Amino acid sequence: RTIMRDKLGLKDENILYCYNGSAHPWQMPRETVQFFINHHKKNPSARLLILTHQQDYFKKIITEYEVPDN
Repeated sequence: RTIMRDKLGLKDENILYCYNGSAHPWQMPRETVQFFINHHKKNPSARLLILTHQQDYFKKIITEYEVPDN
């Protein structure tokens, strides 16, 4: 855990939300990003890690929802 957080540049105060999957509607990718945005507003040090093979789709979503680059 510590090694991976160091590798990602995460501090102890950074809450990490992780999405692991595809962009199928039943996996609720848009709802997941919206969930993160709502929590990020309350805690700006929170981070979202998306693990997927459908990178273009998720790049589009994070642009639409204006997910911060950091």
